[in-house]
Amino acid sequence: MDLKEPSGPPSLSPSLIGRVLDGRYRILSELARGGMGRVYKAEQQPLGRPIALKVLEIGQREGDEAESFRQRFFREAAICAKLTHPNTVRIFDYGKTEDGIFFIAMELLEGLTLRQVLTSEAPLEPWRVIELTLQICGSLAEAHGLGLVHRDLKPSNIILTKHADGREFVNILDFGLVKDIGVEAATDATQAGVILGSPMYMSPEQILQSQLDGRSDIYSIGVTLFSAFTGRKPFRQESALALMNCHLNVAPPPFAEVNAELDLPASLEWITRTCLQKDPARRFASVKELARALRAADLELRGALPNLVMELDDAGRVRLPPEFEEQLTARGVNMTPAGASGPTRSIQVQAPAAAAAASSTVTLNTTGSAKRPRPQPRGPGPAVWGVVALIGLLLGLLAVGLVWRLRGEGAEGDASAAGDPADVTPPPAEAVDQATAAPTEPLIGAATPSPNGSPSSGGTTPARVPTPSAPPVMVEAPIPVEKTSPPTPAETATATATPTPEPTPTPEASPKPGEEGWSKPNSDLKDPWED
Repeated sequence: MDLKEPSGPPSLSPSLIGRVLDGRYRILSELARGGMGRVYKAEQQPLGRPIALKVLEIGQREGDEAESFRQRFFREAAICAKLTHPNTVRIFDYGKTEDGIFFIAMELLEGLTLRQVLTSEAPLEPWRVIELTLQICGSLAEAHGLGLVHRDLKPSNIILTKHADGREFVNILDFGLVKDIGVEAATDATQAGVILGSPMYMSPEQILQSQLDGRSDIYSIGVTLFSAFTGRKPFRQESALALMNCHLNVAPPPFAEVNAELDLPASLEWITRTCLQKDPARRFASVKELARALRAADLELRGALPNLVMELDDAGRVRLPPEFEEQLTARGVNMTPAGASGPTRSIQVQAPAAAAAASSTVTLNTTGSAKRPRPQPRGPGPAVWGVVALIGLLLGLLAVGLVWRLRGEGAEGDASAAGDPADVTPPPAEAVDQATAAPTEPLIGAATPSPNGSPSSGGTTPARVPTPSAPPVMVEAPIPVEKTSPPTPAETATATATPTPEPTPTPEASPKPGEEGWSKPNSDLKDPWED
């Protein structure tokens, strides 16, 4: 039903406002009107729950016509009440009052219709159109599975609300309800009489009154896609008859002719034109196949499937190259099966503001459900790897320092073992004189022990006369010179001036350090590494 703001005098009695229908629904105000009747805001008693109450206008129907309408109304209302998809407006109750008023009680939604959004914002961003259409496909998949065709799918029957997570949420009205009542002559409104539906969105088989199936709703989706992508409708005619003739005989124009500024992938235009095929056999076999093509196009927009090429086989199924098929299977989200329950929604939803921006990290959900996909496990993030790298660097520096220290201590130990003079304390002078004294002449005038063991008194200090040609030799003791009396000053001077050394044998040359036969001199120092 095409919802519009109330204008002009109502066709129903004004006394309905304030009236309680069926003893449970108090009518508060009028919300909208359409070809089927009026939609009121009401309150369900005694729950106090706000609802939308659709009251159907059946006109003057009598006899078999009235009975046929009654049977069809209750049959299709019962089917619609079984729809539980989250993108389908829920029906709480339906019935007929004692005075013959048919009504349907459904959840109350406050938001913008897709028609309002297209009028003010079209053309829409391609990712936004894909996400909204995937939600529509999810709702239709459940209805088509129950054998129910919408027959009047158009932007004015799609209400957009904003969910708690900020996403736009699709709500589809009027599934398969009675379409052959009411009168309204506008080309974008539900028509009365033999031809059912809205001429702008009717499929060729619907115009020809042929047998309908889910592919008729796919044609209606194609008209909506064309308007959303280009900002224009595929056909512009002044009369409903000329418009229906275009649906039957005229191919929709290319996107470039309608809007030369568009920059869309060819796959999106191919999807739209496939939906708008005149022959139902050349359209997508089901809304599930349409959703599959939309998911592939979405991956192309995100760069995951570059140069996407799609084809439709004879059975209306989408064919992709094998490499694309694998990626689509890995990334795609399965359609929610018929009867699957969605997230709990409040009865009244606030009107949305601007369209919510879609996140590239969120997987598109073909059901339109607000439930986000389960996050996949991820590896350590950049921060974790940074900490690991820092710890590794510190451990490396610690190891280098330890090796450097060990090598330094080893070098010091080698120097000590080799007798480095810088690290060895020199021995006392007396030990050196006793061990390596150079051969000299006997001391002239030195004090000698007396026979009684006491040293003789001396004079001046005697001089030593070295023998330059002789190398250092080990000497056991000096040769004492006995004197009976202390030397006189004249003798001391004579001895100092003209020493008369006794002939000494020339000792053999000792081996130098490093030569054969050389041995380390005796020392009272211990090698520090011998501890």
